[in-house]
Amino acid sequence: MTPFFLRFFQDNAANPTTRVTAISNPVPSNQRLIVEHISGYFVVGTGWPVDLIWATDPFGQEVNLPTHFASRELNFGGALGIGVFHQFGSPVSMYIDGGSNITLNGDANIAGQIFAVAIGQLMPM
Repeated sequence: MTPFFLRFFQDNAANPTTRVTAISNPVPSNQRLIVEHISGYFVVGTGWPVDLIWATDPFGQEVNLPTHFASRELNFGGALGIGVFHQFGSPVSMYIDGGSNITLNGDANIAGQIFAVAIGQLMPM
């Protein structure tokens, strides 16, 4: 097996929504990614709670990711303005086949930005 990671990033600070969605690059062909951990941050408008953070694949696997702490208030500019980083992460078990990707979502009343890394091992299929 070979160590591997997928990165996610989506910035909606200019025009915040109630959900921020980031999609990873696909897993390399003829490989299977065994995801062991996902962690990152979700930026939410000041005063609003995080409703949910979750990762899915095209075949119905889903993991819900807990938040751990929030940052001080920071200015993200755009229509988002002042917001707070919410750090999240957890060990997970997901199996992603070659050519497939992972979708990461964060929901809040004012959702501005999401970033994460999924780490794990590649194995031949």
